[in-house]
Amino acid sequence: MHVGLRKGFSNFSSNSNMMNSWNQKNLLQQTYSSNHVHEVLIIPHDDIYAGGWSVAFNIGEASIGLDYEVRKATEKEYEVALDFLALAFSKSREYFIEYESLPWFRYNREKWIGLLGGKIISNVDLFTREIFIGKSPILVGDIGHVATHPSYRNLGYGSELIKNVLREMDRKCYNISFLFGGDNVYHFYDKMGWVAFPEKIVNVEIRRETELTNPNLEMEKLEGGKDFNDVIELYNKYDRQITGSTVRTHEYWLRYRDWMIKEPNFILLWREKGDPVACSLCEGGSTGLRILWICYDRKNDQILSSILKGIINYAIKNKYRYINVGFLPLDHPILKILKMMPVETVCRNNNNMMVRLINVKSLFEKILPELEERLNRSNLKGLKRSITIECEIGNVTITIYDNEVKVEGRREDAVHIPLDKKSLVKLILGHTTFEKIDQYIEISRKIGLTDKDIKLMSALFPKQYPIHWNYGHY
Repeated sequence: MHVGLRKGFSNFSSNSNMMNSWNQKNLLQQTYSSNHVHEVLIIPHDDIYAGGWSVAFNIGEASIGLDYEVRKATEKEYEVALDFLALAFSKSREYFIEYESLPWFRYNREKWIGLLGGKIISNVDLFTREIFIGKSPILVGDIGHVATHPSYRNLGYGSELIKNVLREMDRKCYNISFLFGGDNVYHFYDKMGWVAFPEKIVNVEIRRETELTNPNLEMEKLEGGKDFNDVIELYNKYDRQITGSTVRTHEYWLRYRDWMIKEPNFILLWREKGDPVACSLCEGGSTGLRILWICYDRKNDQILSSILKGIINYAIKNKYRYINVGFLPLDHPILKILKMMPVETVCRNNNNMMVRLINVKSLFEKILPELEERLNRSNLKGLKRSITIECEIGNVTITIYDNEVKVEGRREDAVHIPLDKKSLVKLILGHTTFEKIDQYIEISRKIGLTDKDIKLMSALFPKQYPIHWNYGHY
């Protein structure tokens, strides 16, 4: 599509008779404005065209011209985009070719491009996957490789491309979007609806030459895919239906298995009395070892301690200098366990991970079975209540009647609870409870919530086990 154009209005000549009438000019303004463009500028260019006009879209701080086209890339343009990304990120073409070999690039990606005069000047890659909210799968659209040609930055082209991708995700009922940015782009994405989730980057420095005791558990490195079915079994037992974990289907395992066991990646497996109890996907480097995913019984911190000891012993044996534990939520139990071990741990805060809600009503419709199950586990059976959650990204009403949960649009007769986008994201992902969100005291005082309202919100959005984002992300 062309930015701001209705179908059938894609080619206006700047010196056409159509543009010489003020009535037609105003009609053109209304046409483009109806497509959610902030302002349409009709600018006379008598020095170029006799009595002609050019059209530009005022997108916030910049103007986007009619020549800017936004659409999905063709198969041929995927190849052209490699050279564009190399230029935009100041990296080699080979760097991005290596990325293309990763399974989530090969199977789960959709490339969106912005073109000016037929040339690619901006790029966004959209990665589609599913994650669990409890036992309910929801649709996730991660974005990456967001880039604009150096000559066209700060002119609104990248923003308009992302807005188009967001509209596409909303149309297709995506529910959540993740991205990994940095301090230099935080405000850009914050203005577009994403919120930062603080994490800790954790490194364990290997300085001891004495292996840690690891009783009762036997650890082995899977060779050539041997015993890979044990890995799938562990996932189905411990990770499936954990809020935030990736949905891994039979097709997923067929696509990802070879990548998981191809150097430098490898899988460690722990057994107790011959039965598999835990596994970890790791990546080996020249000096360090990186943990990509751990699967275990989250009700048993002793198992987690044994996993960490086993990985540390493996690192010592293979002369690694450090272990990168990855990006951890601030309350992850790994942090507490590492403090009790005779190792030196270096932590630093990180705000790179950002999350955005997309289609809120579709999200609540998809997690309806999980909400009903949470209600049934509570002591609120027989409650009759309607609560409308109001957020700048979207409104949704949860109605409880005869132990059933119904998801509706905004209702005037419901209890209205205003939540900022960060609080709502944290509740959905189980990062906090309703009574611990930053807005809780203000909301309670402002709208006078009853004890039943508070208990209902706490039952529907309980604190979940803090997912290790980096492990289960793909």
